[in-house]
Amino acid sequence: MSLLLILILRGASSDINIKWISDVQSAQSNASDIALFFIAANSVQHEKPNQDPIFEATTELPIEGSDVKRYRPNNAVAILGCVDQHQICEPSTEQCTDLLGVKSVLKAAEKLPLNLHQHATAEYIWNAIFYNNIFFIVDPRGAAALQASESVFQNLQQSVSDTQWITEVNGWFGTSLAKLQQAMIDIARGPLKRYPGVRYTKPGTNPQNDLLSNLCNQQIVRSNGHFLNFSVVGVTLIFAICSSIILLSFVIDWIAKLVRGCFSGRKDTRIQHWNEDDILALYTKRAEGP
Repeated sequence: MSLLLILILRGASSDINIKWISDVQSAQSNASDIALFFIAANSVQHEKPNQDPIFEATTELPIEGSDVKRYRPNNAVAILGCVDQHQICEPSTEQCTDLLGVKSVLKAAEKLPLNLHQHATAEYIWNAIFYNNIFFIVDPRGAAALQASESVFQNLQQSVSDTQWITEVNGWFGTSLAKLQQAMIDIARGPLKRYPGVRYTKPGTNPQNDLLSNLCNQQIVRSNGHFLNFSVVGVTLIFAICSSIILLSFVIDWIAKLVRGCFSGRKDTRIQHWNEDDILALYTKRAEGP
């Protein structure tokens, strides 16, 4: 769960909302994870005006000798604050922890009536979300984390909606969910470079408890095309049967002649006719003529 706080710094003034500061202090007292993102307008000009709280641009810029209109951002810097909180619940009794930061929520879950398997599952998921807050989604990407930056050419910003900040945050949240799913897989198969901070439990290396190791061994995910499952026994049987048929095709004539000769005490004229009526023999006779 994420709570959003927006603060606009207009020019070089220090007009900061006192209520906003008190809200941040309240969030800190509730053990939340807070991230502040400073979004600078720099020299970007907007093609059309908008009243988005972050990307607001309504000040028209005069362009000499042209009817084209450009708009300057109203704010030098906009600050978007995100408060991440997590909650663990026991489904049968519907008892839940408070909304807490990631470092506190697992400790609080110990007070819930969870069995050993539920405790292991909660810790397994907690390992995946430990480095999955909004900060870790935005910070590594920098300006590329903004979808609005994809429509900037040189210093001209294409039109953005009045709710662009909602689009941006929804994108960050969607990315965090995708990263959470990937982290769950990486915990079982081993660490990758792109997730250096995820806490892994490797089976067979004295994990914190055996249940976590069992969860790793029992995890099943759909293949994305990089891996293929096949039966070694099935492939071996197919290879053996096909090889036998091919080999039999080379020796079946010889075997038939041998068997027919064993059961016939004299020269069998049918074998002679078989040899003479063979495709190659017929072609030779035709070539020699009558």
